[in-house]
Amino acid sequence: MPLDAAHMSERTTADVFALAEANGFYPVCVDTKGFESSAELTIRMWERAESDAREGPASDADDLDVSGIVRAPDKAARQSAMPSVCNTPYCPESRALGEACSFTEECKEGRCNSGLCGVPAGVCVP
Repeated sequence: MPLDAAHMSERTTADVFALAEANGFYPVCVDTKGFESSAELTIRMWERAESDAREGPASDADDLDVSGIVRAPDKAARQSAMPSVCNTPYCPESRALGEACSFTEECKEGRCNSGLCGVPAGVCVP
């Protein structure tokens, strides 16, 4: 019996195990914590949409305060502010020993054993 882990929640976990037990099947335990809030929000949205109490579209948010919302710079502007090697932007000191890297400047310690301009990619070594 396949389990749809994306739609499991605390509420349905007991039902799934009861059904599995009734069918003589015990599922492998899967960590679904990351899916719980997403599934619950989807179920709530669907229930609101299907409810008889709701009629018409949502009301306008005329009193919404947008003063703290600012437009983020576009991708080109963000990348131009980053350091680069061989015209390739990188995040300095973002890789630990043993992690993949393209440039020595990316390694927190040690150096990157990649090729010229990061081709082929390497790893941070002491």
